[in-house]
Amino acid sequence: MAPLTAKSSISAGSSGLRLRSSIILGLMLHDIKVRFRISAMGYFLVLAEPVAQFFVMFLIFHAIQRQPDFGISLGVFLATGIVPFFLFMHLSSRIISAIRSGRAFNKVQTVSFLDLAVARAVLEFLTLVIFGVAVFALLAFFGEPAIPQNLLDVINAVLIMAITAFGFGLINGVLTKLFKVYALIYSLFSRGMLFFSGVFYVVANLPPLARHYLSYNPLLHGIEWFRLGFFETYPAIDLDRGYLAAWAIGTVTLGIVMIKACESRLKE
Repeated sequence: MAPLTAKSSISAGSSGLRLRSSIILGLMLHDIKVRFRISAMGYFLVLAEPVAQFFVMFLIFHAIQRQPDFGISLGVFLATGIVPFFLFMHLSSRIISAIRSGRAFNKVQTVSFLDLAVARAVLEFLTLVIFGVAVFALLAFFGEPAIPQNLLDVINAVLIMAITAFGFGLINGVLTKLFKVYALIYSLFSRGMLFFSGVFYVVANLPPLARHYLSYNPLLHGIEWFRLGFFETYPAIDLDRGYLAAWAIGTVTLGIVMIKACESRLKE
């Protein structure tokens, strides 16, 4: 009798997983249709916008004759800071948006806020990966040394940062949904992160006290890790991969708990 019960449990678990997967896939397809129904060029435009933003920033730095803090290419140095930063901030903000606007979908009993967040995260992650590849491919096309020296470091940094961004999105999505003023606070906080995450500078060049305080920022570790994949001799002396992984696990766990605990209030 026990084996039958175990077999039934496994069967129920696999069917539940299939149901969740089909729901998430359906939400992703719906998101694509809504976002790109106006124009067949919609997907291209979504990718072109962040790529254009990067190159505008690059041209500004080039115009003021800013030299790269490390390496021989200003474009590659900036890209190795801006691309992972944009991935983190954009991914987390899109998950926040999914949670804040997800009440309509939650009228369907089988769809949860977590389903909405996962669907949005997967879609945005794939889009942002294409964006990152496009930036470095364009730099390489113009003769810049934009090929990673250690692709595994780049992939690991991107994955752990994406998981952390997912956790941040869950937590802040719940908080902005429940407390309207928090949205303004988080907006100001996220904009300031650009200057405290090592995007435009080498953290190792800063005074020890500044490095100590900045090292509490998990995003800084993700950017340092990402850069290390492009520059073999990059001085990532403050990089702590375990610290970033702990943030990834902690934020996702806390975010899921918050969504489950507050689901009824989120539907109001």
